[in-house]
Amino acid sequence: MPDQDRVDDIGDAFGVPRAPDDEVRTSAEILEERDRYRWERRSEMRTMLAALLGIALMAASAPAFAHIVEVTTAVSLADVEDQETLTAAIRAAVNEAMESAVGFKPTLIALTRANVIGERLYVRLLMADAEGEEMLRDLAPDGPPSGTDDGAPAEHIYSKEPI
Repeated sequence: MPDQDRVDDIGDAFGVPRAPDDEVRTSAEILEERDRYRWERRSEMRTMLAALLGIALMAASAPAFAHIVEVTTAVSLADVEDQETLTAAIRAAVNEAMESAVGFKPTLIALTRANVIGERLYVRLLMADAEGEEMLRDLAPDGPPSGTDDGAPAEHIYSKEPI
């Protein structure tokens, strides 16, 4: 019969190669062994493709660094005699928080809460740089702030310089 000598070529073309000295196995056995390793190779390729895609996305995107922090500081009320002394003490505490607790130059400082507990005034401040300020504007609902989550009115003081 013609093409009887091309059995090995046909087997190679169908993915069932066979060396002349191999033991005789059925096509099903050969295909089963071939397919077992094919799945592992596909899994490795998918993992590699996902990793390359992740690296490409990270390289293509430019991160936007926005700094927003909330800082709580305290002022002793023991030595406060009048409004002027209190204002000076609060300014000093805010400036100290800006210099020591924040690793960036804030362009926004907002007083979000103030509580008197014992002989101390606790002040909570929201500080942001220019990018953080822009992010806060994008996230804020339209209109003035309605208050804090406990119903107390929100008080906002904005400053570009140390107060």
